[in-house]
Amino acid sequence: VLQLRNAADLTTAIYTGEVIIPISQDQLVASFVIGSTKLVYVAKGHVKAGIDLSQLTDGDVTIGIDKIQIRLPPAVILDSKIDLNQSKVFDHQRTLLGPDVGVNLQEIAQREALVRMEMAACEKGLLLQANERAQVVINQLLTQSSRLKVEVVPTPVTSTRCHLINPPLGNANDPHYGPWVESTP
Repeated sequence: VLQLRNAADLTTAIYTGEVIIPISQDQLVASFVIGSTKLVYVAKGHVKAGIDLSQLTDGDVTIGIDKIQIRLPPAVILDSKIDLNQSKVFDHQRTLLGPDVGVNLQEIAQREALVRMEMAACEKGLLLQANERAQVVINQLLTQSSRLKVEVVPTPVTSTRCHLINPPLGNANDPHYGPWVESTP
């Protein structure tokens, strides 16, 4: 168990995707729009999922006369990243009196892209896939290093267990955050 715990994260599934994030910010004077800045960001990236082996406890492992049983922790999102070399601002428009916020809008779009990428990965069943693969990998690893029969029991994953590591941004109705486009599965 100690050797498995020391291995820390075991990545067993990766989702690669693309999301398109349109975002805008208006310049207001006395509640009137006098200008705007709009940006469309195309983000490509990946989401890694697997199990955190440091979560294993002594109670998760049962060693019998002829069998070892190990209960795995549930699969979780371990990492998500945008590939900045593959991502780009597809369109940037600023009217004459529009605010000079292009860089800020791009940063907000990148953060939102991470959230949308994680949500898309969860919707595609990334955690279920990671759970199944972790069971196979740990089973193979323990079978090779033990003469006993090995039984690996995964903790079931449900869609509610898909906790995003990048929390969503503020209220989508806030004019500073603009209209978001859902990623297409």
